[in-house]
Amino acid sequence: MDLKLEKEGQDDESYRFQLQMKKTVSPTTSVTKDKEAVECDYADTSFTAWLYTKKASTYPDTAHGDGDGDPAFPVWPFGTFCFLAVSFAFPSFHQ
Repeated sequence: MDLKLEKEGQDDESYRFQLQMKKTVSPTTSVTKDKEAVECDYADTSFTAWLYTKKASTYPDTAHGDGDGDPAFPVWPFGTFCFLAVSFAFPSFHQ
């Protein structure tokens, strides 16, 4: 995975990365005639995140009870934006 520096030197400077993956979803209601439990696989799912280097973070908000991270995995000290896009292709189903 590559981190790409975007808008270098600007107030909204960030590192961006993108992952392609398969997203598996278990519907909470039946989607089959026989009411069997199924999983739906969306093969073309994309997760993109921007890790800002100057924008202030609004999370965690410890004043509202949010945790402040695990010392082994410290919280990113600046703002972030994450986006998950699932393909419009018909998913594959399996029981």
